[in-house]
Amino acid sequence: MTKLRLATLLTLLCTLLIIVFLPRLRQDIPFTSMPQPVGIAQPGQLDIVKRPDLLVPSPSEYSYSPSAEATQLASKRDANGRTWYSFVPAGDTAAPVVLLLHGAGRDGLSMIDMWKDVAKTHDMVLIAPNSMAQIWDKSELSATLVDKMLSDASKSRAIDGGNVFLFGHSNGATYAAYLLNRRVGPWRAAALHGGFGPSETYVPAADPKPIRIYLGTQDHIFGVTAARRSAVSLSKSGHRTDLHLIPGHSHWFYAIGPKIAQDSWEWLQTTRTFD
Repeated sequence: MTKLRLATLLTLLCTLLIIVFLPRLRQDIPFTSMPQPVGIAQPGQLDIVKRPDLLVPSPSEYSYSPSAEATQLASKRDANGRTWYSFVPAGDTAAPVVLLLHGAGRDGLSMIDMWKDVAKTHDMVLIAPNSMAQIWDKSELSATLVDKMLSDASKSRAIDGGNVFLFGHSNGATYAAYLLNRRVGPWRAAALHGGFGPSETYVPAADPKPIRIYLGTQDHIFGVTAARRSAVSLSKSGHRTDLHLIPGHSHWFYAIGPKIAQDSWEWLQTTRTFD
């Protein structure tokens, strides 16, 4: 047998083995359940803009406690050692839901206070859990807890489970960005104020959702340079990313909060789906 004929036979044999066994090899690859499957992301659109229209006058003193109206409107709920606040406006149609994540040392009621007027105007359900300690732990907002909070709200009114959104301030913003990028959940998008994670936190997401970051240029905790790095990282991970810089604004949320809530909702609802 000539060398040429032998080489031809070996090539045909290798081709036959590939055809026969490759499908079987592919079927035998195990699938591992992951919190958020890591994908090969196409970069998301990145927009960095200045928002002087959002600036409000600085308060005379930096002191805050939830308003009497928020305390009256919100229901405090408790289950399995976890506590949260909810506001469910009366209505007959299925309402979208915003999950609100508070800053370090605060509680969910402070977030209900900032969002209550927007919720009344635009007919949405607010759910604001309390962290178990001063700051959020990455494992706190489990699927079980999210399902429990949504189920509890649905006893008072039908909710639109296909339109659930995240909003976080400061440490809660850092956690919201982490959830959007690293955890599978019902949320469609996230808006953040005065917070984000380190740029190295984020990984290419299999199903990247849009995210918007509001940050004051005078924020003494989260700086503009770091915000730009995180925004670029989120974009490279596949998320459509907006970074809105507010000239002259600090980290203080409890004066600008209602205005940020309104602007956030105007953007979040552009990501809604309608049956």
